[in-house]
Amino acid sequence: MKAYYTPVSIALILLSCFMLAFMRYADQSFFNQASQANLAEIAAGKLAETKGNAKVKSLGKQMVADHTTAQNELVALAKKESITIPMSPDADHTQALADLNKRSGKSFDSAYMASQLADHKTAVALFSEESVNGSDPGAKAFATKYLPKLKMHLQMFQGAVKK
Repeated sequence: MKAYYTPVSIALILLSCFMLAFMRYADQSFFNQASQANLAEIAAGKLAETKGNAKVKSLGKQMVADHTTAQNELVALAKKESITIPMSPDADHTQALADLNKRSGKSFDSAYMASQLADHKTAVALFSEESVNGSDPGAKAFATKYLPKLKMHLQMFQGAVKK
């Protein structure tokens, strides 16, 4: 018996394939951005540990610890799902880190705090979007798990910048 497909059923099949590909792309984008953000936070935190005042050093140490834990989990999840993720920050973060490294004293402290505030606003938005609209169960669970920690980081930097 021959199967006949109507134009509507062909269109639905194509649309389904397109949607699956788009959802996979969106989740891959989340994995990439989350990895690059974690790696940038770790690198910036290490700079803060060596160049910052006592408060900045403390915040940097916490960023290194928290984002290393998140990155290790993300790497394991990506490996489990056969997804390749970046293992270094993107060009924008790399340039920002280089600029930050050129600073010292109060200039370093204020630049670090400002960059952390901006980066955590971006990360909260990214993780919020994935936790609500992600299609990959692992990515969605990861985003949901780490979103409260990122919101806490954002509040810490908002409070520190106000002082």
